[in-house]
Amino acid sequence: MSVSQTEAPNKAIVSIKAIVPDNATTANLLGTEREGTAVRISEDGLLVTIGYLVLDAEEIWLTNHLGQVSQAWVVAHDFDLGLAILKPAVSIGNHWLRAAFLDEVVPGKALQARNAFNSIDCAVIGKREFVGRWEYVLDEALFTAPEIEDWSGSALLNERGELCGIGSLATEVQAASNIVMQGNMFVPFSLEGDELQFMREQGRASGTPRPWMGTFVQDYQGQLVMVGIYKDCPAHLAGIEPGDIVLSVDGEPVGQLAEFFRSVWSLGEAGVLVPLTIERKGTKKEYMLNSIDRHLFQLSPTRILN
Repeated sequence: MSVSQTEAPNKAIVSIKAIVPDNATTANLLGTEREGTAVRISEDGLLVTIGYLVLDAEEIWLTNHLGQVSQAWVVAHDFDLGLAILKPAVSIGNHWLRAAFLDEVVPGKALQARNAFNSIDCAVIGKREFVGRWEYVLDEALFTAPEIEDWSGSALLNERGELCGIGSLATEVQAASNIVMQGNMFVPFSLEGDELQFMREQGRASGTPRPWMGTFVQDYQGQLVMVGIYKDCPAHLAGIEPGDIVLSVDGEPVGQLAEFFRSVWSLGEAGVLVPLTIERKGTKKEYMLNSIDRHLFQLSPTRILN
């Protein structure tokens, strides 16, 4: 019998080790051996973790608080949120966490950050937009302090042991007193019910797939600069190069990173043509990118549960 776990959160939290082949697209950027944490979120043993830990993985191993080990596979990626759902090959625990009511998670809220090895008391410092250079925007990310080490996939818990968020990165956070502290950014967690069932059955989130270009873009001194491009992705195939400066999308000027990404997404779903105006060494150039679904650009496909 599965137990909704509030009294002992560590029983629902496991460590992850993911092995990624050398030829994977993300191998150079994220490494070929990745370690972090996953959290059990359903009666039948599904777990959630931060997506980059298991992206392109050919092997995933889970270890629980008793040292029991199971191999696992990716059931689904939600690239918009940056989360991945996993399923162990054999059960290594029956405790699981429910999702918290996120409206209660406000600045000043006392929480606990917990990974597979330790935990710390922390507080919400901010709840605001986060923009990642890898074509990623969260409308409301959770920023906490102090920092928990080994944050990747860590659980952010409320006083009832409910899951508020999944650890994504370490970052500086600014408190209301203008004091800068070292903290973490957590992806808010709310995957339950119909959405989790859809991901279980379809291997992806239920939303319309966004057009993906395969770029890394940095807002540098007021300019949107291409700082990295995945090989054989739409941007690479169109002729975009690192160092190019983005000026406009479909003829509309863009000046901020979130604005750029949202302008591309507003053109339509994955597969839509993306017209970009680029400046390269002082010369304007026009490019047309054939966008794709991010799910198609993985070395290891997700496994759909039937």
